[in-house]
Order: sequence, then C-alpha cells, then structure tokens
Amino acid sequence: MTHINDAPRIPLGQIDDGQRLLLGEGAIDLVAYVNALKKAGYDGPVSLEVFNADLRKMPPIDAAKKAWDATRKALAGTGVV
Repeated sequence: MTHINDAPRIPLGQIDDGQRLLLGEGAIDLVAYVNALKKAGYDGPVSLEVFNADLRKMPPIDAAKKAWDATRKALAGTGVV
C-alpha cells in the first residue's frame, strides 16, 4: 500500500504531520508520483493520509467529502480515482 498526502512549501525539516494539506494544495507533485508508481508496475492500493487539523475539526462526513473532492481533483486523469 502507498499513502499520499500533500505538504506546505517549506523546508522538509520544518514540516510537521499536523501541517499536512489536502491533495493539490501543497508542494508535492502528486500526478508525477502516481505516474512513477504506475511506470514501476505498482498496482496496489493508494490510501489518502489525512493529517490535517482543519479536517479533524469537521464532522466526519463533511471531512470525508472534502478530502474525496480534493483527491479526485488533484489526481484527475491519472486513472487512480
């Protein structure tokens, strides 16, 4: 299984798990990452990691919808979603 998330545009050593962003909001090139996985022959599950303080404050159904919408938008055209 591979996990995906996004991170702010700050030096790697300064990133804290609680500062993670929704997919497509940060510095990680997720399309390139997914394409590299596919090129390497990976065909296993992809799991969204949601280390986001704002999402944790939301009702679970609202947080899930927001995370799914961001994932679908960020990975459009990759064949993953």
